[in-house]
Amino acid sequence: MQIPAFKADLPFDQEDANRYLPWIIAVMTALTTFMLALGLSFSGFFMDYHSDFEYRMQIQVPYADGEEQGQAEAILERLSKIEGIERAAPVSSSAMQDILSPWLGGTDVIDLLPVPKVIDVWMEPDAYDAGTVNAATVHDALKTSYPTIVVDDYRAWVKDFNAITNTVKRIAYGLGSIMLLAAVIVVLLITRASVQLHFPIVRLLHRMGAQDHYITKQFQVNAAVLTLKGAFFGVIAAAIFYYILSAVVGGMNIPIMPDTLLSGLHAVLFLLLPLLMSMVVAGATYLNVLGMLRRLH
Repeated sequence: MQIPAFKADLPFDQEDANRYLPWIIAVMTALTTFMLALGLSFSGFFMDYHSDFEYRMQIQVPYADGEEQGQAEAILERLSKIEGIERAAPVSSSAMQDILSPWLGGTDVIDLLPVPKVIDVWMEPDAYDAGTVNAATVHDALKTSYPTIVVDDYRAWVKDFNAITNTVKRIAYGLGSIMLLAAVIVVLLITRASVQLHFPIVRLLHRMGAQDHYITKQFQVNAAVLTLKGAFFGVIAAAIFYYILSAVVGGMNIPIMPDTLLSGLHAVLFLLLPLLMSMVVAGATYLNVLGMLRRLH
């Protein structure tokens, strides 16, 4: 059974707004998509860092004319006897080169610098949460024998990093939501103008027996189709631009940035946002036009 295509009884194709509205929606959707995608990236970005560093600390053994290697090995042995320490491992020279090379511009000068020996320490979550072990207790246990060491608790800077990323994420989501709301309002305002423009035809349809729900459906479908068309091209533009941005960021080799800004959630966003906008516009248009028709009659 073939479902007949919807055919409007009103001459929407003669309106200038119908020609320009998809372009307006495309631009606003592109901005909305970009902001929401940025918010998703920062959400995933923080979750990765939070899970990786929540129960970790780092011990730095300052350069001491070659003696730092022996001190680091002795500290590793001491750490294995401290309650609440799950494991500890030295950061290899190659790993230090990978960490420092983006900041120094290469690895040639690293061997000439007084680079400290670094030890990564993983704590048992229960022990850390109970306060049995943390950066302060580890430093107190080692400072007598190794007074120059520096013990950094990752959770402290993760908390600060969380505050920054949450601020950026809220701004991105807020701007995206404002743009989405603005797009819906623009469609509603143009639809209200369209009702006024076509009111003589609407009155004629009423006299021919058409009900308000039937006439409202004409405006609802027209607004939803225009929104879907504009949102589709807007999302495509935003997805292409965001893919390019992700590739550029990934190629810059910034230590604190992820290799890519894209994830599966971004694909879901790009696929569902045009449908979501079309559905929201369809519902809002139906209620708005129906109420307007009842007031006009």
